[in-house]
Amino acid sequence: MTAPSSRRSMVAILATLGLALVIIIVASVLNILPGADTASPNPVSVSPPAPSNPDAATGSEAGSGSETNDDVKEGTAPAPDATEQATEVLPAPEETSPLGLPPSPPLPDLVTLPLPPTASETGALVAGYPANLIPPTTDATVTSSSVASADNRLQVTLAASTPMTSDAVLEFYRVAFAANDFVDSVAPAASGSSALLFTRGTDTLMLTVTPTPGGGTDYSVFGAFTATK
Repeated sequence: MTAPSSRRSMVAILATLGLALVIIIVASVLNILPGADTASPNPVSVSPPAPSNPDAATGSEAGSGSETNDDVKEGTAPAPDATEQATEVLPAPEETSPLGLPPSPPLPDLVTLPLPPTASETGALVAGYPANLIPPTTDATVTSSSVASADNRLQVTLAASTPMTSDAVLEFYRVAFAANDFVDSVAPAASGSSALLFTRGTDTLMLTVTPTPGGGTDYSVFGAFTATK
């Protein structure tokens, strides 16, 4: 083969290769080469087909409403207003003892009618004074005493002094009043004094003791009693 013929063949081959390279580049740009992924279109949401019978949807909604109404009918009724409950008064429970037993019968009266007339005495026990209910302590010196009656109520006072200590006076009256079913509890008192409150139904007694410098005690008793009419 002559030199000019070989040169032409080489030029033809290079031209063919150049054309093929141009085609490959263009195909890559246009994304149309065989086997290349194509861009997928945007998804389109498809609504479910509407029911052919327009009454079907209405019937479904009506059925749901019916079930709701049935639930209201079968369920509990709405709670009443709190103000309505607050105005409802419950009956008072019957009186019973702490152990659930029937109440004890009333205690017998400690004083009876007719009550003594109102009076007072200094240095002695007044006429009509209930010494069986409020006895003076041993070796007591009575300072004053009184009784006051109104209707079926009787009030009694006693003021006295004794060589007994204050603790001994408190114990003396604890025993004396317990004999008539009085129950004692500590009560407020002035500075330097001590006091006990005794209760028995509607009857009450108040005892106040004050130590004296000589070792004795000044004390006072106030009692209130009720007689059955």
